[in-house]
Parts: sequence; C-alpha cells; structure tokens
Amino acid sequence: MMSEYGIIPEPLNVIISKVTVGEQKEDYHKDMNTVMSEQFIVTMFPIIKSLADAKGRPAALMLDNAPYHGRAISTPPTTTSRKADILSWLEDRNVPVSISESKPVLLNKLNRFLKENGGRLGNTVFYLDTEAAKYGVEIIRTPPSTDAAALYRHVDNYVDEIRDIVRQKEAEDADEKSDQECLDAGLFGDSSFDEVLESDVSEEF
Repeated sequence: MMSEYGIIPEPLNVIISKVTVGEQKEDYHKDMNTVMSEQFIVTMFPIIKSLADAKGRPAALMLDNAPYHGRAISTPPTTTSRKADILSWLEDRNVPVSISESKPVLLNKLNRFLKENGGRLGNTVFYLDTEAAKYGVEIIRTPPSTDAAALYRHVDNYVDEIRDIVRQKEAEDADEKSDQECLDAGLFGDSSFDEVLESDVSEEF
C-alpha cells in the first residue's frame, strides 16, 4: 500500500499464487478475491490513521472500482422491491410518505430523492466504508473514467522501494531462522559455559 510519502512497509503480505504458471497473469487478478482484499485493507486502517495523525492530516484511503473493493451491505430499493421496503427506506431518510400511497408514487419519491442526493451510488453503503469509519478513515473511490495507465506509472516509481522492503524482510526472516537453529543446537544460553566464564573472572580478582 502506498502513500504520498512512499510505501507503507507494514504489514508486508506475500501471497503465493495457487494457480499454475500458465494460468497466472502479470498482476494479481487470478488470486485476489473479496475476502482476501477486505481482510488486508481492514488491517491497514489503524496504520493509516496513525500515520495521518502523525502528519496532522486527515486519514483517507483511495480505492479504485475493482469489484472486491465494493461489496455493498445496503442499497437503495428498486422497482422490484416491495412497497413496504420502499416506504421504510424513505422514512429512514425523513422523506414524507404515507402508507396509503401507492407503490408508483413511492417510487417517484424514491427517484427524486436519489437524484437530489447522490444517486444510487451515493446511497449505497459499502462494507469497507463502514469499517473505515470505525477508525476515522475516509474511503475515496476513483471515478470509473480514471486513467489506469497513469496509476500504474505512479506505482512503477516505487518498484525499487518495494524490492528493498522485500529483501529486508527476507533478511530478517533468515536471521531469525539462524538464531533459532543456534538455540536448537545449544549454541546459545549454555549454562556450563557461563559458569566457567564466571569462575575464570573470580580467579583473576
């Protein structure tokens, strides 16, 4: 994940593709799904908030319109919705309605409300938006017409930095593995060695 200050190094997740080499694409679209995407993004919200607070900036995350970024948990009614559901939705938004009004009348009020208040998209509640709000993070979605090529060129500027972070992580993991192997082999924490060392020191004094 990137910020205007560069790559956010934590957490660094490495996803190993489960498809064959022949099926793999140049990007991650063969492996990414909604569950995986949401889990990762939600773990980043407190980190984004902390970094933004440190800079005295509002916390915001910009997402594109990939399907796995936009799982809706609430959407406005449609023409196929029940009259009771349309009535309830409008009442929740303080639109004057009456149970005696017909469904076509309620649909007209619904369409008018949507037109004046951000359309269907503006009245759709997304899972990631609700989770982001818990941490004080705002989700900003790029318009559908956003130049994807420009975004990828921006990402390319950080390729070397990403590689450095990966190398550093690999080196840290290797050091931890080496230390553990030494512990398992009894090369660290040998009490008999400590006792000999202490006796040598006491004899010198």
